[in-house]
Amino acid sequence: MSEFRQKCISRTNLVGPFAAIPHPVAVEVMASSGLDFLCIDWEHAQISRETIEAMVRAADVHRVPAMVRVPGHAPEAIQAALDSGAQGVLVPRVSTAEQAAMAVKASRYPPLGERGVGPGRAAGYGYRIPEYLAAANERIVVAVQVETAEGLANIEAIAAVD
Repeated sequence: MSEFRQKCISRTNLVGPFAAIPHPVAVEVMASSGLDFLCIDWEHAQISRETIEAMVRAADVHRVPAMVRVPGHAPEAIQAALDSGAQGVLVPRVSTAEQAAMAVKASRYPPLGERGVGPGRAAGYGYRIPEYLAAANERIVVAVQVETAEGLANIEAIAAVD
């Protein structure tokens, strides 16, 4: 389990702003300030997949975990964010336990989920696939945003999703 995931699970108070300026230099400046993590805002900012990968790489240079707030529940967006090397995803507008479970399923490799294996940055461009697959299910952080009355009514069931 990554140190970042362990801190999230243990409910340690963490400082992590959103990164919405689509440039790696902005991430490097933020990462140099002593943050615990940062979250790249793919939901509301105009950021391409290539730029997300460059922003994650910039955070990695400073050993700051990067999460990506994805633009919705689509498994393809969750997988793309994680394939960039992000240590986690923030999934918006989750209102049911089923939606939360689908997000987790999209972020985990079989047998725990349905994430596809690709030789991208996260897996060392194919050179580290076995090592990456062995650790990824325990390393990745999946967080959800509850933003509706329905979500509040279902908060206990959403929080129970592992």
